[in-house]
Amino acid sequence: MAQEPTTRNAITRLLTEFGPMTADEIACELGMHLKTVASAICIARKKPEKYFYVYAYDFQPGSNAVPAIYAAGKKPDAKRMEKALVSRLYYERTKHGKKILRQVQAGNPFGILIAQVTQ
Repeated sequence: MAQEPTTRNAITRLLTEFGPMTADEIACELGMHLKTVASAICIARKKPEKYFYVYAYDFQPGSNAVPAIYAAGKKPDAKRMEKALVSRLYYERTKHGKKILRQVQAGNPFGILIAQVTQ
């Protein structure tokens, strides 16, 4: 007799109770390793029952990584962001930060520090 998959059930309960989360957030909430959670999600998504779906993709500032946000259910996956769009979002955020720095650099040194910290 097959054993009940406890990790998948714990992830399903968590997503049902708290809503969509990334694999990293799920791992932190459950106190498990990221690889364990990612593996359980991957295996569950390959099954015909489809326990999880990709709700959306999360843009991470300062990185080109776009982690998936998972939700419990059998809905179709969200479309992945195109690499050009991710690059454009990253460029816009860094460009805005550099613009603030240029405006403050003519002023006092404390203003420069504050602009660097608040980016």
